[in-house]
Amino acid sequence: QVEEGALEDLIRACLPKRPTGWRAFLCGNAEGVLSLRKKLFLAGFSLKDIHADAFLPSTPRAEPVSGAA
Repeated sequence: QVEEGALEDLIRACLPKRPTGWRAFLCGNAEGVLSLRKKLFLAGFSLKDIHADAFLPSTPRAEPVSGAA
């Protein structure tokens, strides 16, 4: 079965009303991980049961060079 839609909405649709005994393991871009972590907490997950690993760029973004055309 193929599901379409926002990932956060699809995940939340699969959750039980009370996620007692459940654990969440999140990984991905920092904004998505932070957003889903907050939504899972508000849905009843304990913070100790939410494990998150946000992916960050391995190199800093290049700053524009002054005077470069």
